[in-house]
Amino acid sequence: MAQVRSLNGCRVTDMILRLVPNIGHFRTVLRALKLWAKARGVYSNVMGFLGGVNWAILVARVCQLYPKAQPSMLLARFFKVYTNWKWPLPVMLCEIEEDAALALKVWDSRRNPGDRMHLMPIITPAYPSMNSSYNVTDSTLTLMMEQFSTADTLCGTLLAVAGPQGSAKWDTLFQPFPFFTQYKNYIMVEVGGATEEAHVKWEGWVQSRLRFLMSNIQTYTMGNLLLHPWPFEITDKATPHTSYFFLGLHRRPQAQSAGMKDFDLRGAVVEFKTKVHAWPGMTTDMTLKVKHMKQKDLPRFALPEAPAPRPAVKRKPTAAAGAEAAAAAKLSRTEEPTISGTHVSAVVVPAVSTEQGNHCNQLAGDAAADELDAENGHGGNGVMSYASALTRGR
Repeated sequence: MAQVRSLNGCRVTDMILRLVPNIGHFRTVLRALKLWAKARGVYSNVMGFLGGVNWAILVARVCQLYPKAQPSMLLARFFKVYTNWKWPLPVMLCEIEEDAALALKVWDSRRNPGDRMHLMPIITPAYPSMNSSYNVTDSTLTLMMEQFSTADTLCGTLLAVAGPQGSAKWDTLFQPFPFFTQYKNYIMVEVGGATEEAHVKWEGWVQSRLRFLMSNIQTYTMGNLLLHPWPFEITDKATPHTSYFFLGLHRRPQAQSAGMKDFDLRGAVVEFKTKVHAWPGMTTDMTLKVKHMKQKDLPRFALPEAPAPRPAVKRKPTAAAGAEAAAAAKLSRTEEPTISGTHVSAVVVPAVSTEQGNHCNQLAGDAAADELDAENGHGGNGVMSYASALTRGR
């Protein structure tokens, strides 16, 4: 079975390219979706979000539903479709095949009890079909659905402003998510090693086990605490061979209404450490620390750097400038002075509630309208040029 899995990756890629109606549009939208997912902090299979093959299958399904739409319309329809998708209904590009001769296990929620527990099944098209997103948790699914809904609203606004022949400003869609200013409470996981080699091995193991920490916390809080794992590691030059992972904590609305203010997470942390320390490759020079902290106590190296103020340009005073300065000085003696300065405020993304709409097959009935938009060039190909520019700049 392990040999079959090792060959399944390239077979899945080939089948996806064969199943999409326009490979060029598919690649453009997939490139844009990956940039968006990384900017919004929802790109990581290990941390419970979606990885490369997951995003590829989701984009391919939208391309199948709207075969004549332009990339800008496909991107907008992507968020529309999956905002209204009724999970855990699986996303499939073709029918699941079964081979009586090979008799390999395939994903089937009707016959396999374990498959019924998957929250966001995204099924690979090649035999044996498997769920490529089994790491998704209740918290990460909630976060992704909120991001889909927010992007759906924004895309609708962009296309409406652009008009039939206009060009939308897609850069607003790719604004980074303000993770370190979004929550009041965080969990910091510090992973260290004596050497770079030991640190790399230890960090990879701990990162792969972080989903157990999130699962334990949800169990101990009875699902009333929403966890947002930041999928990127943070490093500090002052502490070599050490990396940090952060999880944002937020009480669900039902927990706030029930008056649940405090949660005891010590048992969840102890169980997580016990599982991680059971690794046979662990040595005495490998360290692991889990700490809760408030937003105001976050280390400075984790916070995004504020832009430096632009230096003032000294100009040679003129007669007109001297008269204006004298008038301003006279006015300042009679009016209350105002203080101006530079203030960097956090861009808080509004949490848009997920609306339960019609299923994707019902949304496919709008394909005729999208074909008309494709012929008229609705929204232009601004997303294509913007995604290409970003990838060239990286």
